[in-house]
Amino acid sequence: MLDALIGYFLGSCPEATGVVVTGPNGIPIASSLPPEERIQLIAATAMANLAAWAGSAVAANLRLPGMSEVTLGGPTWKIILASTPSLSAGLIVTLVEGADEAPIHRALPGLLREVDRSLAGPAI
Repeated sequence: MLDALIGYFLGSCPEATGVVVTGPNGIPIASSLPPEERIQLIAATAMANLAAWAGSAVAANLRLPGMSEVTLGGPTWKIILASTPSLSAGLIVTLVEGADEAPIHRALPGLLREVDRSLAGPAI
C-alpha cells in the first residue's frame, strides 16, 4: 500500500525525485530513492526525524502553531521533511535541482493523511 501511495505521489509531482516513509523511530519503512541515494538511508532518516523535531521545537518557542514541514536546501539540492497528522510516521521528499515546490506542498498533506490511514490498517 505504501509503495502505491509513493508511486502515485511521484507520478503527480514530477519535481520530486524520491520519497522515504519512516516510522516514529526514524527507521525507513518504504522508499523510492534511486539506488545511489540509499547508501546512508538509515542514518539520513534518523537525522531527518531529528531535524523535524527541532523545527517543531523552534516554531513552538516562537509561538508559531501548526508547523507542518521543514525544508532543507543546498546549492544543488533540496529536501522536505514532514510528519503525518498522527505523528506515526515521517516523510522525506527529495526534489530535482531548481524544482518548483508548489505542487509538492499542495500534494503533501493528502499523502501524509493517506500514509496515516495505511499504517492504521483496515477499519473494523
